[in-house]
Formats: sequence, structure tokens, C-alpha cells
Amino acid sequence: MTNKCTFLLLLIAAALSMPGCAAWSTYPAIPGALQVGHPEVEPLPTIMAEAVRYSNERYLEMEEPVFNLPKGVTAATYESVKRRLRGGVAMREPGERAVHVTQIRTRGPHAEVDVVYPRSDGHYQLVTLNMRQRVLNRFHVESTRLWRIRVEVPQPSYPQPDEPEQHSDENVAALEHDT
Repeated sequence: MTNKCTFLLLLIAAALSMPGCAAWSTYPAIPGALQVGHPEVEPLPTIMAEAVRYSNERYLEMEEPVFNLPKGVTAATYESVKRRLRGGVAMREPGERAVHVTQIRTRGPHAEVDVVYPRSDGHYQLVTLNMRQRVLNRFHVESTRLWRIRVEVPQPSYPQPDEPEQHSDENVAALEHDT
């Protein structure tokens, strides 16, 4: 019985130490780095939601957070993040006061998220949130790092809806006739 318990403990220890050798993955991808994958796939929506929640509570204190995700993120990902936040609004207009998630880096149970937010003096602040995954897929912020660099005003990256279908006069007449 002791040998089985020892073997099981060694197996668990080996499994927990494996992520330490994993490469950092990024979203959006940067040259020379691995891309995390599609932003709709876990753990990215959970990481982005926690970054928005934490940043809003700590820096903006808005009742309902307004958030902007990295360029290329789909409307479905925005909805997924909104569900995890239990509210919130996607930034759609330039100049809106919002939390901007600009980049995510993951490595095993660790994540770093770059966030930009508007300061009270009208400038924008870049902060890196160092996160760690805990039980039940929950990520929490362990530490932050404020950067002293000039940050450009982020623009909304919410995907624009496709152009509405153009109906010919014949199609419109047929639709009107059917109703």
C-alpha cells in the first residue's frame, strides 16, 4: 500500500512540474512566439474576464465595466467574457472610458495580461497583471506591474457586423408578395 501511495504522489508531483517547461504562448501572436490559440477557447475567456473584473474594481470603479479586447477577437468571445463577468459592455465608440485588454501570455497555470486604462489625468496607463490558475479553473491576480511608458489611446476592436444583404427589386417584390 505504501508503494502505491508513493508512486501516486510522485506521479502527481511530476504532472504539476511539467508546465514549468512549457513555452510562453501569446494572443495576439507576436513574431517568434507561439500563439495561444483561438480566443474563444479556454482559458482565454476566463483570463480576459478576470483581467477586466480586477482592473475595473481596482482602477476605474465603474458599476458596469466597459471593456475592449485584443484586435481579432470575435463577437462570441465578447459575449463569453460578458457572461463570465455577469454583465459589462463591449466598448464600441472611440474615447469611451474602458478597460482595454491588449495582450495575453500563458504558460501552464500562469498568465500575464497587459491592460490599458484611462487615468484621471487624461493619460492612459499600461499595467501587467500576473495571474495564476487555482482550483476549478479560476484565475486570480497575484501581482501587478505599472509601466512608465507613453501609451496611445486604444481604439475599439469590437468586430463590425457584416454589411446587410442587398435585395434586388425582384426579391423585395417576392418578399412583399409572400406576406
